[in-house]
Amino acid sequence: MDLGLKDKVALVTGAGSQTGFGKGIALTLAQEGCDVVIIDKDVDGAKKTAGEIEALGRKSLAFEVDVTNSSQVNDAVKAALEKFGRIDILVNNAGAATPPKPFIEKTEAEWDPDIEINLKSVLICTKAVLPQMLERKNGKIINISSDVIKVRSDLHILHYVCSKGAVFTMTQALARSLGPSHINVNAIAPGLTATEATLGTVEEGIEVFNEEVWNATISAQSIHRRGEPDDMAGTAVYLASEDSDFVTGQIIYVNAGLIGIGFAGAVTGANTLASDASPKPILGSIMGGLNTMQPIGVLFFLQVGGYLFDKVGYWGPFALKGIADVICGLWILSVRKRLTAPAQEEKTLTTVGN
Repeated sequence: MDLGLKDKVALVTGAGSQTGFGKGIALTLAQEGCDVVIIDKDVDGAKKTAGEIEALGRKSLAFEVDVTNSSQVNDAVKAALEKFGRIDILVNNAGAATPPKPFIEKTEAEWDPDIEINLKSVLICTKAVLPQMLERKNGKIINISSDVIKVRSDLHILHYVCSKGAVFTMTQALARSLGPSHINVNAIAPGLTATEATLGTVEEGIEVFNEEVWNATISAQSIHRRGEPDDMAGTAVYLASEDSDFVTGQIIYVNAGLIGIGFAGAVTGANTLASDASPKPILGSIMGGLNTMQPIGVLFFLQVGGYLFDKVGYWGPFALKGIADVICGLWILSVRKRLTAPAQEEKTLTTVGN
């Protein structure tokens, strides 16, 4: 099927990583007939990706660019426009995830990389590419958010959640503003995926995304396998194509149908608290149980809670909620014990999401 991408020009940020989303997106766009501009701080990786694009018979340019530096981004966009005459597709893929840390302990300076790279780069790159799209009244902008904005996580990754949540709200606002100019703006929300950012991430000598985290996440998915970087490429190509001309302001979750939101949150809470410093796995599971009740028990709570409020007053609904949380928490604790063999128990701080 012709997706209408032949001879289109795409700019993909952060496609220098050889194990990230950007490379797979760039190569798949090239396979569909696009010429592709790569901008990345890793110029050697960017050139390698560009070489693979050229091997597919398409043209490519690679620039060494810090996507948080507007001057460098503007210079690269100017050079790309001089070469190709236009940029039809912008994929704001560049991202970062600093190590998990309790909210109360993470400093302002430690927040900066996530906000600068995940959010500010989208602003800078979009502003650089947008004028010529507005002039032609045509364009596709694809942002990479994350399913952590939907899947409940703990305060240890609040810096990342906030930056990716802001990307989606920016996506919706831009879509509303740019729709009359026939410029589509959408976002992809990947789940936990085997990328450079997740493989080998270590905090205080502990592997953050260890086997237990992967198993718990995969168990909560509808498709029971690990997410790979190339899994994002098909969605990106669709959003870049003519087939998505009537789609804008949307976020597409590419996370294997992660429907066990509360369960995933419970595993996070249990593992976070199950350490020598805080030996409270039951409390952690109860915290996760609260997450479980929110998506699946709202109707029940409203009905029974309302009845109790009428009969015993203000504390009735709270007593009901507390009992439900404890039950769910204890059940989730038993699931966690079945998932993890004693030999695999590690003192770890975990997060769920990409």
